[in-house]
Amino acid sequence: MPDDLHARTPAATRDIATMPIVEGIELYAPHFAAVLPPNVPLDHFKRMVMTAISVNPELIAADRRTFFNACVKCASDGLLPDGREAALVIYKTKVKNRQGGETWIAAVQYLP
Repeated sequence: MPDDLHARTPAATRDIATMPIVEGIELYAPHFAAVLPPNVPLDHFKRMVMTAISVNPELIAADRRTFFNACVKCASDGLLPDGREAALVIYKTKVKNRQGGETWIAAVQYLP
């Protein structure tokens, strides 16, 4: 099996939790674009998400599903996650797992 398997596998078929964050942001770009108001350019919003990550690198290790859901909510309100208009904040959250037990995750929430 070649080492560059992930490079040749379409992003839509890969696991969002394991792909590089920049690739995940590009994969979610259509979701952002669908809800962003016309006065907020998609490229600007994506740059602000990357800025939020550079300010708080712990976002990279946080739960990706909650990270991208928080970004979509932020986009739908037309706010930028720049720490002034809105922030992406990590909270330790208890969730049920598939076996019926509970586990703690680093869930990302969007705060306007």
